[in-house]
Amino acid sequence: MRVLTLFFALSGISLGAVDQYTGCLEGIATALAYLTFNSTDATDYYGNECTNTDVVRSMWAAAKIYCTPKEIEAGAKQLGGYCEEYGSVTLVPYSKVLPILTQSYISSLPVAEYSDIAKATVFNTSVLISKSFYKTAKDTYVLGYFAESWKEQYWYMGGMATIAMSLLVFFSFMWFRVKSYEVFLLIHIALSVVTLVGLYYHTIIFDGEYNPYLWPPVAIWSFDRAARLTRWAYCNLRVKSSSSIINTKASASYISDGDFIRLEIVPGSHILKPGPGQHYFLYQPVTWKGWENHPFTLATYGRIEGSVVNATAGSSPSQIPDAQGAVEKETQVLATDSSSGTPSETDPQSPHHEHSIFHDAVGQQKLIFIVRPFGSWTKRLREQCLKSSTGVITPHIFIEGPYGEHSPLNTYENVVFIVGGTGISGALPYLQEHIKMTANDARSSGADNKLTTLTRDITFVWSTKQASMICDIATHELKPMLGRDDIHIHLHATSREDVRRSLELKNKISSEGAERDLNTSASSSLGDQLGIEYYRPDIRQTILNVINDVDKAGLAGGRIAILTCGPAGMADEARAAVHAALKQGKRGVEYFEETFGW
Repeated sequence: MRVLTLFFALSGISLGAVDQYTGCLEGIATALAYLTFNSTDATDYYGNECTNTDVVRSMWAAAKIYCTPKEIEAGAKQLGGYCEEYGSVTLVPYSKVLPILTQSYISSLPVAEYSDIAKATVFNTSVLISKSFYKTAKDTYVLGYFAESWKEQYWYMGGMATIAMSLLVFFSFMWFRVKSYEVFLLIHIALSVVTLVGLYYHTIIFDGEYNPYLWPPVAIWSFDRAARLTRWAYCNLRVKSSSSIINTKASASYISDGDFIRLEIVPGSHILKPGPGQHYFLYQPVTWKGWENHPFTLATYGRIEGSVVNATAGSSPSQIPDAQGAVEKETQVLATDSSSGTPSETDPQSPHHEHSIFHDAVGQQKLIFIVRPFGSWTKRLREQCLKSSTGVITPHIFIEGPYGEHSPLNTYENVVFIVGGTGISGALPYLQEHIKMTANDARSSGADNKLTTLTRDITFVWSTKQASMICDIATHELKPMLGRDDIHIHLHATSREDVRRSLELKNKISSEGAERDLNTSASSSLGDQLGIEYYRPDIRQTILNVINDVDKAGLAGGRIAILTCGPAGMADEARAAVHAALKQGKRGVEYFEETFGW
């Protein structure tokens, strides 16, 4: 229905254009063509219309009555072109007949009605067509013109391209892309193809004059598809010397309490170089919506060690070996869940689980993505995990990337991370890189004193709904960063349920007078040990405090980098705080933002 409405709207615009400039005179010529004059030759259409005295005087007399000067000029130009192109005759101009067209002359002309057509009236002199006859003929011409035009390929293909382009604009609105990105993608591709095909056949009558404008989009799109296909093969396939092909492997597990999916991928390619600031497109081609691809920020990465089978239960698969000493004092606090101290085959982060899935990938890079089941593909992936008896699945997933930009945070003495929800993925690789760089600097300090990182103080603020998500990631991806003197971590859980439980626990402790027993089982949960706060962080004040402290230190304080990755409101608040500090004259502050969404 909307398509038809748009079609008639576009047709209405065109109809109005014809009626305004040429429709008046063409309507008169159409009316006269239905009448019979004694002086005309039935075999010479353009000779009658363009040069016959009775017909020409009748046409210009009606034009003087019913048409404006502009309509007469436009109509004469068009009709004159037809006379010369198709009849090889010259139209008698309006200016030549105008002196004859006095009021008395026009009044003396017999009036021709629409009924004269049926009566087969033969006129021996010029006539003045009636106003009603003129209007009927004009409508007949306009509608007939478009009826005939829509039979021409160049015309209806142009109309098809116009409608397709209009629909492209409509379906490109942000609210539709967010609501149903996959549908938007398919519609966008299909309508783009329809537009290009329509424009090609619309302009084909110009013998290729417009092809230089049409083929470049086709070439760019084809090159993009070919480049992405090549990149896909580069990321996911590797041919070994034994002629066997290694492809990408993946495992996914859904952590229900935290409402997120931990997706671990070992790319088939061994030459990928994962790092901070990267995002990858993920495909699951064997599903019925295999064309879908979704961008996800890389959370952590690392090589699979050969000794993984003998690893201890509490070790993190993405932990950097050089950082072991830095987190040793946190091992007992964050080792495992209190209910079990042995690795489980169903624990997606246990070494046994890693070995069973990636047993032949020792030495290869493993990429970890933290995914919130938002809709469509991510929800389907969650459902697959829930249906699994172990809670872990090994889907056929391919990756494409990396894309993105690496921010030079290591060149700043002070770094502040403000992240929300799965936006922690934007910060973890930088923290991981920092640990590795500081470890390298410590080893090479006695050699050339050349540092790979200038960063000496990091403030990390993470806010998410579920405390369970914080606890899970803290025992795995975030574990190497805990307990370090150069990384100050602030964790916030904001769900109403977690806030309520925290208040109930505090009230219970207060009412029982058990403040001295804060290390008892009631309060020694992992969340308490991590220092999780159950309220939204004051982002503005946190940023301003860091900036003010560094500013007080003068030149020794160094520069500050502030990176945000999370909801738009969080980024807006952080950006406003930086702006406020700059307005106060604080210098050496740089703002970086990792955005996510469609």
